[in-house]
Amino acid sequence: MSADIQGPASDVPHILNEARELVSQLYSPENARNPAQIKFIQERLQSLQKGPEAWLIANDLLSASSTDMRFFGALTFTVKINLDWQRLNQHDVQELLGRLVGHYAVLVNSGEVPLVIRKLATTLATIFLKPGAPWTRAIWNVAASLAGSKYVPEDQARSVDLLNSILPAMSQPQIVALLYFCNVLAEDMNKWSPEFRNDADIQRAAENIQDAFVVVEFVLRHFLMQDSAQNSYDPAPGIEALNAYGSWMSVQGGGLFRDTLSASELTSATNNVVQCLKVPGLSKTAAQVVVEMMDWRDNIFGQDQLNAILAFIISDLGTAHITSLLDGDFEIENMTFLELLLAFSTLKQREILTQPLNPQYNQILTLLHALLKAPGYAAVDDLAAPLAVEWWTEVADDLQEIIADSEDQSKFESAKQNLARAALDCFEKLKYPTPEELQEWRDDDRSEFSSFRRDACDFILAIYPILGVDLVRVFQERSRTSLAHRDWGTFEAAIFCIAQLSEAVDDNQHADDCLNAIFFSDEFARLCRAPSIPGSVRPI
Repeated sequence: MSADIQGPASDVPHILNEARELVSQLYSPENARNPAQIKFIQERLQSLQKGPEAWLIANDLLSASSTDMRFFGALTFTVKINLDWQRLNQHDVQELLGRLVGHYAVLVNSGEVPLVIRKLATTLATIFLKPGAPWTRAIWNVAASLAGSKYVPEDQARSVDLLNSILPAMSQPQIVALLYFCNVLAEDMNKWSPEFRNDADIQRAAENIQDAFVVVEFVLRHFLMQDSAQNSYDPAPGIEALNAYGSWMSVQGGGLFRDTLSASELTSATNNVVQCLKVPGLSKTAAQVVVEMMDWRDNIFGQDQLNAILAFIISDLGTAHITSLLDGDFEIENMTFLELLLAFSTLKQREILTQPLNPQYNQILTLLHALLKAPGYAAVDDLAAPLAVEWWTEVADDLQEIIADSEDQSKFESAKQNLARAALDCFEKLKYPTPEELQEWRDDDRSEFSSFRRDACDFILAIYPILGVDLVRVFQERSRTSLAHRDWGTFEAAIFCIAQLSEAVDDNQHADDCLNAIFFSDEFARLCRAPSIPGSVRPI
């Protein structure tokens, strides 16, 4: 590659110094408020990145003492690889690969910051994913090089067992750096377009899938052993491993690599992911990965794994998150658990709602109903209620179909009772704030609350075919008693629900009787004759 440098050799030191100076200026606080200067610097650096000297510039910056320069050096390598790949011969590529993997190993062992390591991992992935790249078992190769603190040619790396020899010899920073590369490689492979890939490249990429899961399983097993021994630990490698599991599951479930590994071959790694739900520091990430798998690849979970997920949800560790939600704590850990609860309940909703309840599913139902009991106004203070209503709406839509097709209606009585209970809980969330509270709301708060009410309408309309006129009677009674007690918040919410059902109950004499009981009552007549309608009865 050095042969590509054009111009006198004396120009090279000048260009390298210029590049360093430009990078320093780019990240200088003095230029932060000078967009014209920043634009000039960026344009000049982009010009250098595209020039023949870019290889030398990238190598020089990657060896600099400044973090900003090393980051820009890795970026420049990526830019130049994308621009000049077709011009490189096999010898050039091997030289480039050895140099960059060597840089990777040296920087990791010198304590390089994650920002630079991740950027250089992207550069390595860029090489691997180029058509015809002479690199097959990239994960294995990078692992061996990290363990050896220098570039190890691929054929030598593959002579050493990855699981039993290389991984146990690696330090924690080396493991984390390997996982960075695993994640970047998987993310980029997920972006591949089949029409631009030949069979050889697809096969070459597929061989890394098993290696990735070997790394994931090794790291997670190590964490589970640490947890059982109650040792203190840094969760970073475990978090990266869990993310790698999710990324590589996406790869292996995609069109190019579908089912490269069978479900049985993934059982051990999947078991470890599920067990990490109980590990402090890893629980949130494990839950996010499990939710993602349940959303699009639920068949990856066997019955034992589903039982383990259920056991975690109803355990003290799991239910503590619901308690926190009911205390008004909607931090990400609690919301992630909520998503896990809903994802599992979606997977098992027919068993939970239409079959005789076992103690575990009864606990799940208790948690589901609790989600509509959190304090605050839905979508403004309470972030759980909108998700809960969405779940109950999907349940109602599904139950409509199976109830309509069933000859034995009696087995759905429990489901109807749960829907009615959810409707009553949802009703309480429809009430407007007081005028004083409303004045403190931003436009976004008003919009979000109105959106929640529309979603609640969808829920009410979804359960009406199941509950029938009894649902109307509930709202009729709420409106009648609240009108008598001049409880305008409850009255407005009840009338709102009845209004949403107006078209659905058309031509239903029983429903008409319920409506007549409201609108032809003495209390409603007095309200209409009043000089003004209370503001609380009007919508926002």
